[in-house]
Order: sequence, then structure tokens, then C-alpha cells
Amino acid sequence: MEFIRRQDEEPVGRVRLASGEEAWLVTRYTDIRGLLSDPRFRPWVRGTGSADGGGSLFTMSGPEHARLRRIAAKALTPRRIELVRPSLETLAAESAAKLISQGPPADVLNEYAIPLAPRRAQRTSRCPASGS
Repeated sequence: MEFIRRQDEEPVGRVRLASGEEAWLVTRYTDIRGLLSDPRFRPWVRGTGSADGGGSLFTMSGPEHARLRRIAAKALTPRRIELVRPSLETLAAESAAKLISQGPPADVLNEYAIPLAPRRAQRTSRCPASGS
């Protein structure tokens, strides 16, 4: 409900994270698209070690980002995603259940999104998991 309220009343605003740090929360799709396409802003993920994102596709921009997106797009066709959708939904549900079971406060980025991303990529690309 808080997210919906913010979308209506305060689509861009300051929030306090579970870590105590302050951050900006952007809740509307068009605002997020505008922010991500504005060269004055760069995404930064805590723990990547540098303001350039440490080589994460999520935090990259420019020609290198475009090159890697083209490569990924070949493997992530709508047909391929539909084939793995049940597996991805199960993976997301299991990850969410684990996060919820830990109780509040929750760091969704570090305890859900970041750990989920490589597992999701492994399933969609058919690459073996690390160490196997």
C-alpha cells in the first residue's frame, strides 16, 4: 500500500533503507525510464566497489552495455523466456519465501534481487551452475 500511495502522491522521494542510509525511490515507469536514459545519472549498486558498477550489466552504459545487451538478447527471446517461465517463477517464489521468513527489516536488493539474478541467468542460458 505504501508503494501505491507513493506512486500517487510522491512518485520521486527520499526513503531510509534498512541499513539506515538515505536513498531516492522512483516509483513510476516513465520516471524510471527517463532517469535511466539520462546520461547525468548512473546506477550504482552498493557492494560493487566502484561508481561504475564494477562491470555489472545493470550498471553499465554506453557502447559496452549495448554490445553485451545484443549478446544477451539472442538468448533471451520471448519464446525462450516462455519455456523457462515456470522454473523462473518457482525460483522467484522460493527466494521471496526465504526473504519473508527472515522477517523485517528486509534488504530486498542484497537479499533477493542480487542473489536471484545469477541463478535466473543460469536457468535462462542453460549454463551449468558454478562449481558443477
